[in-house]
Amino acid sequence: MYGLKVGELSETLQVITEPRPVRGFGIKAYNLTFGGFLWMYFVSNSDPPLLARQAFLREDGSRFICVKNALEMSNLQQFANELGRLGRLPRR
Repeated sequence: MYGLKVGELSETLQVITEPRPVRGFGIKAYNLTFGGFLWMYFVSNSDPPLLARQAFLREDGSRFICVKNALEMSNLQQFANELGRLGRLPRR
């Protein structure tokens, strides 16, 4: 799970995307964006690397959350381009 900010704004990215197949850390996974977070679900028999596992939910209920700039993520840029092509970008 990654927190998603937009540039220097204090708000998180409020968009919902459908699950998409991806390769996270070289392992088959799905991701979706919801509630200001990018959620990644690994669906492989291979163990994700330690870097990815550090962000997993722990037994005590805690987790480490990395925050990414949504403007630098190619999958969200592609999603925004598709919304623009369809004339569905939000109006300010």
